[in-house]
Amino acid sequence: MLRTPIFLVVFFLSLTLRAIELPKGLNHIEREKIVTELGIPTSSKFLSNPYPLGGYVGLEVGISYQVIKTDEISLLGLQAPNNERSLSLVELTFGKGLYNNVDVFFHFAPFDQHEKVNTYGGMLKWGFYEAKFLPINFSLLVLGSVFHISDSFVHQTVGVEIMTGVNVDNLALYFGLGQLQGEGQFMGGSDGVVDDQLTTKETGKISHIFIGLNFDFSNFFISAQLDRYIEPIFSAKFGLRF
Repeated sequence: MLRTPIFLVVFFLSLTLRAIELPKGLNHIEREKIVTELGIPTSSKFLSNPYPLGGYVGLEVGISYQVIKTDEISLLGLQAPNNERSLSLVELTFGKGLYNNVDVFFHFAPFDQHEKVNTYGGMLKWGFYEAKFLPINFSLLVLGSVFHISDSFVHQTVGVEIMTGVNVDNLALYFGLGQLQGEGQFMGGSDGVVDDQLTTKETGKISHIFIGLNFDFSNFFISAQLDRYIEPIFSAKFGLRF
């Protein structure tokens, strides 16, 4: 019975972070493009059951995986690095129900000296409405995350979103939308990535839409989510609820 969960854990752990470098000599337009197409898409993903964790005992642990396209990043700047066509992020995730309708989630990918990439962030979920005669609920999500690429790029994303979920037996479907805002700091100097060699910040704002599916079996769960930023991003999570 435990073979499937063990196989999924091993599968996720085998998907390590891939190295990525930013091109040299990035101008203002190119830096804004990196904020909206690389920085903001690393924002916190829900990837869970839309029913409040506080409605159960209230603890969740998991491991998530997402893929972000990076093929266009290498076409920017003056000295384009030989990057992979996509960036794979594997993160550990934790969730805790505080009250019946308030949950908090945290996620992080430990910094890897070889890959030089890491992420961390969190999300607050407040379930503000639950239908009495239908298995439908509505929630407000407030999120924030940080994404690093070595010492060349540090990005912060914040956002507010509305999500609706439908729970039927062990299956749940959820849909959400909102606004995300990102701020990226690009390092200057002779070893930096900015065209005028001055450390600078760029900001961006985009509308975000996502849809996800969650399946529970015993105390385990599998979630899959499709996010629409500038480009679509697929992510998945395997976890355990207590």
